[in-house]
Amino acid sequence: MAGKPTYEELEQRVKTLEIEIVERGQKNEALRVSEEKYQNLVENSYDIAYSVTPDGIMTFIGPQIDRFGYEPEDLISKNFIEFVVPEQRQEVVNSFEKGTRDGTSFPTEFQCLGKDGKRHWVEAVGKILYDDSENPLLQIGVLRDISERKRVEEALRESKAKYQDLYDSAPDMFVSVDAKTANILYCNQTLANALGYTKKEIVGRPIFDMYTPESAEHAKAKVFPIFAKTGTIEAEELQLQKKDGSKVDVSLNVSAVCDEQGDILYSRSIFRDITKRKEIEQLEADRTYLGEEIKLIHDYDNIIGESEVLKYVLYSLEQIAPTDTTVLILGESGTGKELIARAIHNGSKRKERPLIKVDCTALPANLIESELFGHEKGAFTGAVEKRIGRFELADGATLFLDEIGELPLELQQKFLRVLQDGEFERLGSSQVMHTDVRVIAATNRNLYDDVSKGRFRKDLWYRLNVFPLSMPPLRDRVDDIPLLVNWLIKKAQRRLNKNIKTVPTDIMNDLKAYSWPGNVREMENVIERAVIFTPGSMLQLAAPLKAPETDDSTLHNAPMKSLAEMEKEYILQALRKTNWNISGKYGTAELLGLNSSTLRGRMRKHGIHRPSFKP
Repeated sequence: MAGKPTYEELEQRVKTLEIEIVERGQKNEALRVSEEKYQNLVENSYDIAYSVTPDGIMTFIGPQIDRFGYEPEDLISKNFIEFVVPEQRQEVVNSFEKGTRDGTSFPTEFQCLGKDGKRHWVEAVGKILYDDSENPLLQIGVLRDISERKRVEEALRESKAKYQDLYDSAPDMFVSVDAKTANILYCNQTLANALGYTKKEIVGRPIFDMYTPESAEHAKAKVFPIFAKTGTIEAEELQLQKKDGSKVDVSLNVSAVCDEQGDILYSRSIFRDITKRKEIEQLEADRTYLGEEIKLIHDYDNIIGESEVLKYVLYSLEQIAPTDTTVLILGESGTGKELIARAIHNGSKRKERPLIKVDCTALPANLIESELFGHEKGAFTGAVEKRIGRFELADGATLFLDEIGELPLELQQKFLRVLQDGEFERLGSSQVMHTDVRVIAATNRNLYDDVSKGRFRKDLWYRLNVFPLSMPPLRDRVDDIPLLVNWLIKKAQRRLNKNIKTVPTDIMNDLKAYSWPGNVREMENVIERAVIFTPGSMLQLAAPLKAPETDDSTLHNAPMKSLAEMEKEYILQALRKTNWNISGKYGTAELLGLNSSTLRGRMRKHGIHRPSFKP
């Protein structure tokens, strides 16, 4: 039996109990204060505290639930899922069960139904509490009213959708390109539609795949190195290539998006379709050119004549006109080479475009290059603006180069390149231009002789001499002279307000007997002077026709030619008139009234052979 505690032990116990009582009181007070703070937090928080059993029964809900029209007692002891909008209930249940199963806290967004049936967006942030046996005991958490956030998000989504619609439907083509890889990051629908791709087919590809090969080469070599230095490109004209291979003329503007260090991350590019503008520029250029051309007085509206030599020329013209073959028109000055060139153009598939003419004798050597190929602003002194050259202007049309023999030797190589490859550069530019031009050239010079003397390139002569067409001089078209005289009289008298009705026989005979060294151009001048000089209705010449002066003594003392020599010269003359076409309609045999086999026999007899160019 234990002894009774001493007084000191009792006193110590009393003190210990007093301390425990005080500590317990302090703890109770702390718990009370904590409960009050929690109660204040629950009652005054914007968020709505809740607790839910594992089977979904609500055991507590904060008073803030009144913002949805409820009192706490309206919800306690009820399954929380009843207050979720029907279409989201399964999603919320899945999230709730996953959190209960995994023991994870989870934010879940859904719409709850207010007491009045109105929908409210909330976010539930919950946590699972477990008992001592690690069984789910309770889910506690808060409901956060996110209606305003959702409204803002919806407004942003709508704004983004509107921006995307504007971005995709903008008239210009937008594309962003990675600065390191040059791959396309994204593009708008306008670009995809313009090039015939889907957006998926474009994104991820190198931007250079979207250009024509020529523009891609130019962009790599010239345009993008400038962008890498300056971070911008303005109004650079290039060509995009569609999926079907066709081309789109565009103007390119690019700006850079950089990081904090100023390094370019990617580019924002805007392609503006300038195809219509190019067409308008082409039409304007055509209009300007035609405005210049209309100032010129063309010799004829039609080709006048019925002689056999002219018929042969017209027959050849009909055969070559529908093709794109280069034509070389040979003939003396004034024989109507330009008229034949226009007839060839008007009989071609290019006739809807104007015939573009360059007179190689009308421009100084230092300007003809600019006239043919164009120049950039500042390419040389006096180049104050960009100029489109005749080769660029004639794209899809016909270019007539009159007096091609006068083309400077140093330009002939550049001209040959256009004929062979359809490529050239403007003066002051390294960008290769492409053109689809049919060339008709004319000359009164003997290019064969110029080649042998080194004044004309041999390879260019070969390129031009694909289809030579010789215009006969007027002295070889005696049968056409009456027709031409009457036509020229009508043309002149309309302008001069005269009325010429007849041409005396002796005057017509004089006109037919004259050699016309200036050909039709000389005849037009003679007839116009005659119409001016004639007082009445019967044509009178203003002055006698004078043949070129000759040395009479030379004529009298010149040795007589044999009949065989004269026959040989006559056959050669006829062969030249018919471009060495021996048989067939308008052939030399028909012109001379001989059988083609007889003509060939006489050619063998006189040693006549068709000339061939020997390099």
